[in-house]
Amino acid sequence: MSLPQDDEWETVPRRNLNKIVPDENQLANLAYSEIQDRIKWATLFKKNRHTEENRDVKIKVGYLKYQKSFSVTANDNKAVVSLKVSNWGHHSVYFSFETSEFWKSLFTFKDHRGKTFGTLERHCVNAGKIFTINVHFDSEHTGFYEVLFLFTFQTKEKPKEQFKMIRLIDVRRSTYKYMQLQLPQDPKFSEEVPHTSKTVPAKSENMNALKNVVVLQEFWLPREEGALEKAARELEQKPLNSENYARRFHMLLHLEELHLQESLDKYNQENVLVTAHKSNSETFTLKITGPSYNSSVVLSCCFVTLVPSDVDNKVYEGIVHDIREDRIFIKFLNEVPDRGVLRCGVTFKLNRMCLRMQHRAAAMAAERGLMDLLFPTRRLPRLLALNRPPRFEFNPEQQKAVTHILRRTAKPAAYLLCGPPGTGKTLTLVKAIMEIVKAQDINILVCAPSNSASDDICEKILKGLVDTDKVYRLYPLLHSIAKIPESLKKNCNLDQKKGTIKIPNKKSIMSRKILVTTLQTAGRLVTGGIPPKHYTYIFVDEAGQATETESMIPIAGLCDRSTCQVVLAGDPKQLGPVVISKTAEYHGLGVSLLERLMRDNDLYKPHEDFGFDSNFITKLLKNYRSHPAILKVPNDLFYGGELQPCARLSKLYNQLELLPKEGFPVVFHGVAGISQQEKGFSSFYNMAEIEVIKEYLKSLIQHLHRNNVSHVPPGEIGIISPYRKQVEKIQKAIQWDADLSKEHLENVEVGTVDKFQGKEFSVILMSTVRCFPKLKHKQNFILGFIRDDRRFNVAMTRARSLLVVVGDPRLLATDKNWNTFIHYCLKAGAYRGFTLFDRGLTQDTPTVADAPTLSTA
Repeated sequence: MSLPQDDEWETVPRRNLNKIVPDENQLANLAYSEIQDRIKWATLFKKNRHTEENRDVKIKVGYLKYQKSFSVTANDNKAVVSLKVSNWGHHSVYFSFETSEFWKSLFTFKDHRGKTFGTLERHCVNAGKIFTINVHFDSEHTGFYEVLFLFTFQTKEKPKEQFKMIRLIDVRRSTYKYMQLQLPQDPKFSEEVPHTSKTVPAKSENMNALKNVVVLQEFWLPREEGALEKAARELEQKPLNSENYARRFHMLLHLEELHLQESLDKYNQENVLVTAHKSNSETFTLKITGPSYNSSVVLSCCFVTLVPSDVDNKVYEGIVHDIREDRIFIKFLNEVPDRGVLRCGVTFKLNRMCLRMQHRAAAMAAERGLMDLLFPTRRLPRLLALNRPPRFEFNPEQQKAVTHILRRTAKPAAYLLCGPPGTGKTLTLVKAIMEIVKAQDINILVCAPSNSASDDICEKILKGLVDTDKVYRLYPLLHSIAKIPESLKKNCNLDQKKGTIKIPNKKSIMSRKILVTTLQTAGRLVTGGIPPKHYTYIFVDEAGQATETESMIPIAGLCDRSTCQVVLAGDPKQLGPVVISKTAEYHGLGVSLLERLMRDNDLYKPHEDFGFDSNFITKLLKNYRSHPAILKVPNDLFYGGELQPCARLSKLYNQLELLPKEGFPVVFHGVAGISQQEKGFSSFYNMAEIEVIKEYLKSLIQHLHRNNVSHVPPGEIGIISPYRKQVEKIQKAIQWDADLSKEHLENVEVGTVDKFQGKEFSVILMSTVRCFPKLKHKQNFILGFIRDDRRFNVAMTRARSLLVVVGDPRLLATDKNWNTFIHYCLKAGAYRGFTLFDRGLTQDTPTVADAPTLSTA
């Protein structure tokens, strides 16, 4: 039985799908087979593209005179390109041709009379005559399609002598005439400057009323020759334990510092244009070259030295306080340039404050005897008596976690609250905090790795408390005021009258019952001398995203082992810490404290008969976010099928016209695009996928309008891509689209996978970007970090009601996770776009064992 074409999927009865869909191994074999075929044809093209051709036989493609490649854009389903084989010799010639098998269903060949013929058929061109081959393209699917022709010629006089010629035709199938055009690289810069305090903190000491009490040492890199090489050897030989804890993390942090500075040096530039922002003369901006996925990590809050090219002995010192795509915003520490535009040499220097705080945390952990928290052993818990057990409408696991947190059953060990996406980890922490406030008159510190995560849990705490004056959000001095949520402005260190952020004094900070801040900013509390016994609870949300030493910044400096209960919440199977040094990452800096404890310590491992010990850990398993069909693949791949779908969802998108299968809210859309890079940039983008994403967005907007929704509400539609450049292109494409620009889409969020961790949306559209290279280019079949298990898990679990993934199945199907997802969509009849079935399954299809090695760079 033949496989169905793409537009036939909706008509295929559900009961017959298992008979026609290949299994996952066959799907991978098809993908590897296409890669091998691609390498074969790319090699042929490379071998013949510069060879001198026969003088008597010419092949003209389209309107070009004897060039070897030709491009055409098809704005509807069809396109025709003519190949004219001319014989200028004195004798007849015979020829046949062959093409790549993959797109054979999309291209047909006809002679000048309209008669269809196949490849390998022998044709005669008499002397002085022309044979016309009309190449007909027919596909409804947006994408980039190449067909390479290998012609073999011979003459009647010398039948044994053959010569070969090649021609390449690529068709760009687009619904827009301008798809092949690039969006403006640098439109008139008009975005608002990130608004920070009007006064520069370094010039105004009164902005920080919290005086330094605890010394923060420099922890300089060792100067001895070969010290870091020796450290690397020691890391290899001696695993982490309670005796070498501080020394080992000092070495890891030194390695990270070395690689951070090396990465920063790559951004140094000469004669670069630096301009004042038109709405804020104190803020300057410049464009960086070659930004990568970790640019924001490397450049964040680093120091900048500007030396004007036309002025001698003039130097300006500043700090990076925001990064947007390929632009950075600079706040000057002392003198501000008196000109709005200047050309400068730019040098970046690492801001070591965060590393120094992590060094201090590692040292303090050893000095203050916190090894029973870092390497806990089983002991009978000393239970705290409760006046009344907490009662609330949560599931049994959440109630159990809250009860044990209130009773501090894990102390002096940390209590772990782990759970897959959508299981209510943050809400459980919030409920525990609310119950603690009701039952005990104590102080609570709540931290998270990022400002966005800290804002999220702070807003949830405020919603749950009657007495909101007890909650205080502490921001760092350079935080953007524009990024402070309106709901938090009355409960934070923002002076709304002056438009400045101030750090309160010690007395004011200690008067706050619930203080919420980032792990990094909590280091200021340590430096400011807040005593360890002040906080009875230290909560760390999204603990899986922080390095161990980052989590230890507040714990080592503010936790008293006899009174304080530390609570860590997160999911080690989602995105972890970002570490630049591969050596440091390999030796443990890339592992969070949460993950290490769950992986290495018996207290946090499940018993084969009794499961987890709830005195120390609770694992949440009920998912309140996603439709069961969305949850299925990540649940099976990463959580052993333990997740229980419990979400109550709107049926708004069940009747969406673009759904291949009615009521099934998962779609994979195959697109044969082109991965591209702009000069000087390492990030990728894919215009064909952007076009498909826009079509889905338009369909969603129309669907909402038909259901009387005039504006897209917050949290409704999110668009994810692993690559920053694709995010930038999608944002600009939406702004420049004639239809979408008329809509109110300010609440449609576009971002990288990292930006979306911890968030959820009714609808997620995802563009995977990476695809086959052009035949003209180097044949690297690279998946990049879309192959990363944790990024895949995060991306697949953000959607509540609808998930649409756009990508190239030829490449994605070579990865286990993506292969599983694509096969899942195929089997469910939830697949759109082009498929791997054009070749079909044959006995010659290679196995995975025969497959070429794919780069993961």
